[in-house]
Amino acid sequence: MAQYLVHGVDVWLNNPLPPMEASGTSGMKASLNGVLNLSILDGWWIEGYNGKNGWAFGSEALACSNRDAADAVAIYDLLEKEVVPLYYNRPIDDIPHDWVKMMKESIKSNGPRFSARRMVKEYVARYYPSLLEAADAGHIRPLEEAKPRAPAWEPWVQEKARDEGD
Repeated sequence: MAQYLVHGVDVWLNNPLPPMEASGTSGMKASLNGVLNLSILDGWWIEGYNGKNGWAFGSEALACSNRDAADAVAIYDLLEKEVVPLYYNRPIDDIPHDWVKMMKESIKSNGPRFSARRMVKEYVARYYPSLLEAADAGHIRPLEEAKPRAPAWEPWVQEKARDEGD
């Protein structure tokens, strides 16, 4: 669904219950397409939000029974006082220049931070050296030991792949 939405929306509303945000990849993808996020500060938006590239709301301090009502008030307040006026502030050329400025900031600030290139560089720097050290120290068993076991796992993997495809 998200693959279709990111091409046609102006605001990405995301309000899961903290800390229940999944990975947030749809919000990241939207951000990289110039869509402005309106989200609770959870998941990726904690790192992605800078005050100039979208809107944040919500508080971890609220009791769960009050959170839905508080979030609803915050969302409507932001929409009424910031989001909608910014979107419809169009001078004579009918272009919402301040909105476009935020779109550009969203791409500029989140593009380098949430990319596969950054992720691969981080994995190489953080994890591969320690894996190599563990392998050199004999703490990782050779792949040859796993190969005979692989056929037993094949039906399970195929079943999971079918389930994922549904």
